Amino acid sequence: MAVPLTTHLTICSGSCPAVTGQTHSFGYHNKCSCRVHKWHPFRPHRWKGADMPVPTIPTNFQPFSTTPRISQRHTPASATTISLSLGISQHHSPGNRLGNSQLHSSSTSAPRYNLSTAVSSGGTTTQQHHQATHNTTTTSQHLLQSTTRTTPAPFPSTSTATPTTSSTSQHISQYPAHSRYNTAQFYRMAEGIMTKAFIKGSWVEGSGGTFPVTDPATGEEIAKVADCTVQDVNTAIEAASVAYETWRLKSVKERAAVLLKVRDELLKDKERIATLLTRENGKPLGEAMGEVGFTASFFEWFAEEARRQYGETIPSAVPTKRMITVRQPVGVAALITPWNFPIGMIGRKVSAALAAGCTCIIKPAEDTPLTALAFVRACERAGVPAGVVNVVPCSRARVQEVGAALCDSPKVQILSFTGSTGVGQWLYSRCGPTIKKISLELGGNAPFIVFPTAKLDQAIPGAMASKFRNSGQTCVTANRIFVHESIHDAFVSGLEAAMTKELKMGRGLEAGVTQGPIINQRQYDRLDKMVKESVAAGATVVRGGTSCGGLFYPPTLLTGVKPNMPIAQQEIFGPVAAILKFKTEEEVIRLANTTDKGLAGYFYSNDLGQIWRVAEALEAGMVGVNEPMVSTCEAPFGGFKLSGIGKEGSKHGLDEYSNLKYICFGI
Repeated sequence: MAVPLTTHLTICSGSCPAVTGQTHSFGYHNKCSCRVHKWHPFRPHRWKGADMPVPTIPTNFQPFSTTPRISQRHTPASATTISLSLGISQHHSPGNRLGNSQLHSSSTSAPRYNLSTAVSSGGTTTQQHHQATHNTTTTSQHLLQSTTRTTPAPFPSTSTATPTTSSTSQHISQYPAHSRYNTAQFYRMAEGIMTKAFIKGSWVEGSGGTFPVTDPATGEEIAKVADCTVQDVNTAIEAASVAYETWRLKSVKERAAVLLKVRDELLKDKERIATLLTRENGKPLGEAMGEVGFTASFFEWFAEEARRQYGETIPSAVPTKRMITVRQPVGVAALITPWNFPIGMIGRKVSAALAAGCTCIIKPAEDTPLTALAFVRACERAGVPAGVVNVVPCSRARVQEVGAALCDSPKVQILSFTGSTGVGQWLYSRCGPTIKKISLELGGNAPFIVFPTAKLDQAIPGAMASKFRNSGQTCVTANRIFVHESIHDAFVSGLEAAMTKELKMGRGLEAGVTQGPIINQRQYDRLDKMVKESVAAGATVVRGGTSCGGLFYPPTLLTGVKPNMPIAQQEIFGPVAAILKFKTEEEVIRLANTTDKGLAGYFYSNDLGQIWRVAEALEAGMVGVNEPMVSTCEAPFGGFKLSGIGKEGSKHGLDEYSNLKYICFGI
């Protein structure tokens, strides 16, 4: 079944103040008198209108051999509009291409979709961002459909829309030559998908060629992205080092103004970025929208905190000395970010680094580089100077050499990494010879404890929110759910009912979907093996536990879990709720702390004394008491033990990117 997608090219007539007969369209409206005059992406120099900035058009879009279907559409007398109905097949094999050029009349043209909708504005709260509803529309469902598919989606779209045809017979050569660009080219231009590396303010090819990025929900290829090598990384380091010399001298007010512009650009482009994020990550669109808003909140927060990097005056023991401290930027920052929050973690790091006066090189996860490139595109539009933010994507085969180059360079003064504990340990040791500052946010094994005084109507929704956000693929998710034996059966029954009622698997762009796919086959196999081994060791499957096809793993509920089972000892990183019984407060605290991780912990209780005791006893950097959502820009994020070093967010987030200098005056 094909899904039509329509956009418009406009040819202005004599009543328009723009150049008569020229095409200017593709989604950016200004206020010319014909009221349909727009900007055309292949001819940006013909953009008219003083009230809109001239867009910078990248050239890194990949052609396919498909062609658009063109139709005439009724418009005001002052203009003629060419409607491109993009019929995107849901079940093409890799070798298939869309049909030949075909003309059809406006009476049968497909519905119009706005490809450049600017949604939301500043001021939404972090809580709203986290709890964004899944308000997917037909537009967002089909905005980023690809023209090829390697495997059928296990959860195909329920849309019944089909492309229409007509007997109208005008020849495509009557229209400007650019109207003959193929469907995929127009499509990627509308999406704004960036595929090149971004170094020193320019979009450049990777020295290692390209690597594919796929949709985990369907297996289809979304794009081929620049594969950067050590040579590219060294170029980016040099660019960041040069840019640092001027960026560090900017006043905090100037840096804050740039950060606020980045916030605004992210929010303007929120829907498009979120849709792209869902394509390459798989999470539901509502969660992706919330993540973009979450990212924007850090730029607002650190724009404000940039002006509060206070020093101290120190009382001197002798009358001839005066002593003060000041904070100064560290230098070039290397930022290695994960796939599970592909823009959220970038934003949390970059906003703090820029506010402190540092410049950045971002190495995004190989599964989700497109979102990182969309992020830096927003930075470019916001006017971040060349070299201040650089992005060097690379394939999995080059991850180690690129990471090593960032660790080994003496020009890189801080390395910040979010990801697995094993990789964090390797990076930590690799940074030793150059004595860098290092910030690590690593794996977790969060306990979620339900005491007998807890209100189950709060604890069950809390467990649902903590466990199944992003299909359980978060570092702070509830990994081990400890339930007191007196309420165990009631809790399990309520949780099973909530899972059945509220959780829906499918492609993240589809309405109502709450559970997307596992990110890749490697992670899927790891999760499946962990569940099977735990079941073999005695755990009971209440629901789920079997493959659904593709990378979709069903929301699973296990009871009878013991502390020595793989599901309780390893970070699950999937939609599996593992329930363990306990008898006493002392027992559950001991069990909760019997791990080498210490990122987050949660518990539900209405005993005030118990709340204080347990909150202080849990060996975790963050504790949620009757609350599952702890991450926010205003609070410090970070863990203990093998869960990492340092804090992100809050006023403490600037500490990672600044040095404290002591100055002594003799008088």
